Amino acid sequence: MASEVTPVPTVGAVRHRTTVVAVLFVVGLLLAFFGWTRLEHRPQAPLDAVRTYLAQAAPATVTACQQPGAFEPYQTNGNRLRRLLQGREVDESAISIEFPDCLVRFYLRREGDGVWRVYRVHPHAG
Repeated sequence: MASEVTPVPTVGAVRHRTTVVAVLFVVGLLLAFFGWTRLEHRPQAPLDAVRTYLAQAAPATVTACQQPGAFEPYQTNGNRLRRLLQGREVDESAISIEFPDCLVRFYLRREGDGVWRVYRVHPHAG
């Protein structure tokens, strides 16, 4: 009965596999980073300001305005990263948020203390 001998990988083969795995890992990280830079940034603080405004000004409308739609100006994580690297302000000073479920657009400004405030509400037809 002959016993089977499994070949031991050579040092070169192990290094080659390690290099391939490392390269694939780095490529995966770069692709994930590229994808992240293309994602839309939707800041939470203005949304909280709109919800606070609705709770105080129009409590009946709070249940109708649940899903935010378009944020303007459109921002991606890549835009924010570019501004950060250039030493500029990362966040916009004014933003508008559309709520298509209640047909209203809210316009907000960031005050000097960093707090977002609703300064205009524009209802529109569907």
